[in-house]
Amino acid sequence: MSERQVINEIKQLLSDGLNQKALMSSSDFALEFLRDAANLSNRVASPLWSTIPKYRLAHLLLRDAKTVEQLYEIADLLSDVITKNGPRKLEILSQILLIAVIFRLKQQGVENSYLNLAELIKNTANNVRFLGNNG
Repeated sequence: MSERQVINEIKQLLSDGLNQKALMSSSDFALEFLRDAANLSNRVASPLWSTIPKYRLAHLLLRDAKTVEQLYEIADLLSDVITKNGPRKLEILSQILLIAVIFRLKQQGVENSYLNLAELIKNTANNVRFLGNNG
């Protein structure tokens, strides 16, 4: 499958997942579509389409995450978005959600995570400042 075909499949899965979420008023129906889209996003080089599905999945998972394992899954998705050099706004949103994940991990008693909160906050502030200065 060509990259264009993979991207089209990602778009369809995102559309189906978000439609299911809206129609069924529940996140459960959207998760399978968004997981499939996130998995496919690993096969494309496009910074946009390799990040959006992971952000959408992480955002949805964060709503109901209760366990350390669930929070680490979300952290991994968001960390991947941040490192892919996608759209800066998406990077900022991912950083903000990742800060929330770190605090939730701390509430679960996880102090020594691989995530550096101080560095993340500094990078987020720099990105917000950059975006504010450059429209």
